[in-house]
Amino acid sequence: MFNAIVFATYDLGFVARCALEEDDSGDVRLTKIERIVEQCKFGIHDLSAVELDAIT
Repeated sequence: MFNAIVFATYDLGFVARCALEEDDSGDVRLTKIERIVEQCKFGIHDLSAVELDAIT
């Protein structure tokens, strides 16, 4: 579903933003989301849980 939303967003001429776009693990996820929302005129928000990748 995420990929479909990102594709549709770009297809409509907008830029998709995501808290995962920044690799700074020192930032709290909510802080990243707040910063991104403040920078955007429009928003589609999915605040579902994100899990860390397993270390391989």
